[in-house]
This record gives sequence, structure tokens and C-alpha cells, in this order.
Amino acid sequence: MLKFTIYNADVFDGLKCIESNSVDCVVTSPPYFRLRDYGVEGQIGLEGNPKEWIQKMVAVMREVRRVLKPTGSAWLNVGDTYFAKRPKDNVKDDYYGPGRDGGHPTSMVPDGSGWLQPKQKMLMPHRLAIALQDDGWIVRNDVCWFKPSHLPSSVKDRLTNSFEFIFHLVKSKKYFYDLDAIREPHQVGAQPFNYRVRSVAEGKIKSAQYHASESEIAYRMQLRSLKEYGGKESPQGTIKSFDVEGGKNPFDFWKISSEPYPESHFAVFPTELVRRPLLATCPKWICKKCGKPRQRIVEKKPINIRKHELHKGRLKDAVDGNNPQYQVHGYERTGVQFEYDRKTVGWSDCGCGAGWTSGVVLDPFVGSGTTLQVAQELGLNGIGIELNPNYIKFIKARLNGDKFQQSLNENKIEVIVP
Repeated sequence: MLKFTIYNADVFDGLKCIESNSVDCVVTSPPYFRLRDYGVEGQIGLEGNPKEWIQKMVAVMREVRRVLKPTGSAWLNVGDTYFAKRPKDNVKDDYYGPGRDGGHPTSMVPDGSGWLQPKQKMLMPHRLAIALQDDGWIVRNDVCWFKPSHLPSSVKDRLTNSFEFIFHLVKSKKYFYDLDAIREPHQVGAQPFNYRVRSVAEGKIKSAQYHASESEIAYRMQLRSLKEYGGKESPQGTIKSFDVEGGKNPFDFWKISSEPYPESHFAVFPTELVRRPLLATCPKWICKKCGKPRQRIVEKKPINIRKHELHKGRLKDAVDGNNPQYQVHGYERTGVQFEYDRKTVGWSDCGCGAGWTSGVVLDPFVGSGTTLQVAQELGLNGIGIELNPNYIKFIKARLNGDKFQQSLNENKIEVIVP
């Protein structure tokens, strides 16, 4: 049975209600500096100076670090803005769209420095990340989230903004990370068209979508390149992916489209943007006694055994050594990115025998509840903090809980999902 707790409160008051070292993963997107007026008193983002916003966010994340387990991770999505003196309020933004209550907050005021002047891109995400480093956080990644469906811009003296940053933060050097949960398929050359046609015609295969093995492709493509195309790559070759369990380590560039949610928060998280961090850094099974998460046990073997043996020096064969089917090139010599077939064969067991509980996800700026919805789909517990009471109904609707318990504290709502 999963449990979701929602605090309808200021972020600092909500965080005070959470026990220290009790959260496994944090995924959140705080209000960006001077981009939205959310229409709620006490909101973050309308500070008079960007340094004030950074200081307040550092204070918030300090509390987040307190509630986060030593093995936990925090993922922080932060967008940037430009310093601007606007002729009037309630102006629609070309990139971010209109604010909840009618557009931009009031214009910014220059302070005489070179930083705060009109047209300046303020680099708020990385200014905040550096301040968090100074406060004790370890930054593991600054993921670039590219939004293919970004809004067009009417500006004529700069490029259109199309991405935001997501920072992966940890509080200790040793933390839970399940890379195999988010690996991506390798990409290799598909069998050239003429070989597929010949194989189908001879009855060797039944599907025109047949893909040759990696070694067969390498051998045939290299011969075609050398003999028929004067060393140039064959125009018949294409690049397609093949699904080997595990696959490669994903890049820190995520192409994810925005996902509108009717009658709700205008800045809704895409579910995929939440799913990846939770799969990688929030354990699904944690021992109820010792608190250790179960670790994935992986069996790993090279895709091409003979090529791997030659590479490791355990096999000496002059014929195969000169055969392009078995030659090792580029990154493969390092052994670090050699292609392996990875198969999950089980999960670790601490031996306590006390049973398992699901990990806990926290979003201190939960908005319409996307983080909690994805946590529910992945079988994880969740905690959300939201200042605006109007969004509580959206969170309930997205969780589809059939039982809502109002506690003695009217600002705390527990959603029990069986």
C-alpha cells in the first residue's frame, strides 16, 4: 500500500514537518526568478533582487538536504531569465507564456552593476548551482532538457531559448544509483538493403526487417567500403538501434516535449522528466529494519565473445586479428565502453528478513502533482508541499486515491492509495 502526504503550506513550514534522513529522492522545479506571479502571498520568485532569490533557494535546499537520506539524490529543474525593464506589467512572455494571474511580475530594477542591466541573460540556474555547491551539495550532472515543442520567440537580436537545466545533487559520495534502469539501446549499422533482399529471395529469412549481427554488419560493410566504394562508406548502410538489455549510459542531453495538463498549473512537468530520475535514484525496495536498498544484480558478457577475447589478449590468432569482423577500434581499446549484453538476474538481499518498503519521493514545489503521479506509477511513496490551496484538488485527481484522510492539522492531507 502506497502513501502520499500533501502539505498545503509554505515550503519551509512543510519541510519542518518531515523527519531528517527520511526521503530517498527529490524531484522538483521551484518558481523561477521574476518570471511568474502565482497569485499567492509568500510565494518564492518575486524577490526584489536575484541574490535574494538565490539565498532563499539555498535555504530551501538546505532543509531538503536535512530530510534527504545519505544515499539519496535531489533533481532540481531551474529555468533562466533575462534582466528586463518592461513598460507595463501583465505583458505576455514570448517564451514562457502568460503568468497565472496575468503575466510578468513587476519590472526589475538595475543596481548599477554590470550584471543587472537590460538584455542581460542572468544565468540563474548555474548561479544557484554554484551557491548550492558552496553550501555543501555535490553536483553530479547538469542535464540539458531540450524542449522540441518550445514556444517561438519574436526577438530579433538573439536566438530562441529552447532548453532548461536539471541539476542532479547528492549529499554524500556514496548514493543509490541504478544506471541499468535507464540505459538506452545501442546503435549499430543495420544490414544493407541489397543483403536483406537477397536473403529474403533465397528463403534464408522471412522478414524484410531482418537485422544482421553486429560482427556480420561490420565485416560486410567494411568489405563493401574497401572494394566497391573506394574507401567511402556504403550508401546502402543505415543506422538503427538494436535492443540489448542494459544498453548504453544515457547522455546528459534529454529531448523531452512539454505535456499540458487541462485546468491546472501552466508549468507542468513532463512525466518523462520525472520518470528517469526516479528510476535511476529512488529504490523500489528498502529493508524495513536496516534501511538498505536492494541493488540490481547484473550478469554481463560481451556481445562478440571472440572479438572480446582478442581485445583482452586472451586469444592470439593472426587470421582473426586481421579480419575486420574481429578488429577492435577506437573507444573499444579502453574496455570502458565495450558493448556488453547485460541481463538482470536478481536483486541483493540484506538478510534481515524484515520485509521491504517502497522508497519515498519528495517534491517541495509539487504544483499539480506530476512528481507524485509518476511516483505512484512506479510503486513509490510520495510527499508534496504546495502553497496554493487551489492545486490540492488537482493532486488528488491525478493520484486517483479512493481514500483521503484529513488530519488534525488542516494543512496536512494524507492520500492512501491501495
